[in-house]
Amino acid sequence: MQLIRDNFEDLQKFNHLSYDVIAEIIGKNYTANQLELNEQYRLLEKAISQLPQRKQLFCQYNFYDGLSINEVCGIMNMSVSNGHTMKHRIIKDLIKIVNELLHQKGA
Repeated sequence: MQLIRDNFEDLQKFNHLSYDVIAEIIGKNYTANQLELNEQYRLLEKAISQLPQRKQLFCQYNFYDGLSINEVCGIMNMSVSNGHTMKHRIIKDLIKIVNELLHQKGA
């Protein structure tokens, strides 16, 4: 988690995703010293690509484009309450997918 925190300003692809969320997704599986920052990006991108299309779109708008949940919900025609629920589920899904990817890797 320290590596993530130290390099937080370099997280350009995920600049709208807090380092706490990234640490939650990756840090529960590995200490930050075990995964280089570029590998963390690739792992997150691969995990996001395995989400259903609607969740990928939510990630695009919220994580990459930096739109607020309210803005994303307006674009995706969903209630703000559902938007918060979706983000929580996405993070939960990403944790599971990252675990599976790391396990497959034998790491």
